Amino acid sequence: MKLYYFIFFLFFSLPSSQLLAQFESLSIGARTQGIGQIQTIFSDSWCIFNNVGQLGKIKQNEAVLSYSSRFQTTAFQTIALGYVHQLENKKKDKLNPKKLGALGMGIEKFGDNLYHELKIGIGYGINIENAGIGIKINYIQQYFQNLGTRGTISIDAGSQVKLHKNWQVAASIFNLNNAQLQSDYGVNMRVPTIMRAGVLYEPLQNIKLATEIEKDLRFAPVYRIGLEYEWRKNWHIRTGFSPNPSIWSAGVGFKSKQWTFDYALQPRHLLGFSHHFSFNLKIF
Repeated sequence: MKLYYFIFFLFFSLPSSQLLAQFESLSIGARTQGIGQIQTIFSDSWCIFNNVGQLGKIKQNEAVLSYSSRFQTTAFQTIALGYVHQLENKKKDKLNPKKLGALGMGIEKFGDNLYHELKIGIGYGINIENAGIGIKINYIQQYFQNLGTRGTISIDAGSQVKLHKNWQVAASIFNLNNAQLQSDYGVNMRVPTIMRAGVLYEPLQNIKLATEIEKDLRFAPVYRIGLEYEWRKNWHIRTGFSPNPSIWSAGVGFKSKQWTFDYALQPRHLLGFSHHFSFNLKIF
């Protein structure tokens, strides 16, 4: 029990450059966790959580499910469920329908019965030639046992541009409207506003190199670098690193025609291991 309260104190007391709560917009999905928590550059269905600007590039309907277990305690677990739906106009040309972008919905829950945070969001993204933009509206809620709940509305936005067949840049902003959680017990809590910008380079068809910079308006920037390698057909291995704070991660993934499974591991000195699992299922 003492260890539980010690970790709880660290998790919510230290700056976001060291430890983050879910309102700090942690990356969702084992793929991003395995590549060093880089969120902005992937155009998969997890973008409904990580960068809505990638949503317009989605080419199928897909449901996603993720579970993260941090430090071997349910107090820091995260469960996420999402769905992405491609929009297209088939009235004029059934063989070549016009792409109208994609809609997505995501639900995230961080914590346990004593304390948890809930975020429900719906987003829209569209891709026009080599660029895409997206916007997402969230309802976020905070719950304390015996103290009740409080909630607010936040807005996320994102974008991405394909500069070359091997190069892509992307950016996102979390809590664009600078939302606050109103409190009846003291000072209101301002939800963090976080900006990210990333670069993806693909030197070979089976290799992805990525880097990202994150800036919470309250703290110093955080830098990340990661690698994804398709070592066999449908099998991927990943690794990533952030120097400040020093965080290393690794992961593996398998992708079939209809479903994808990913796993990532992050060891943390003193606190222990974090395990991340995610599953994608295409819905026709």
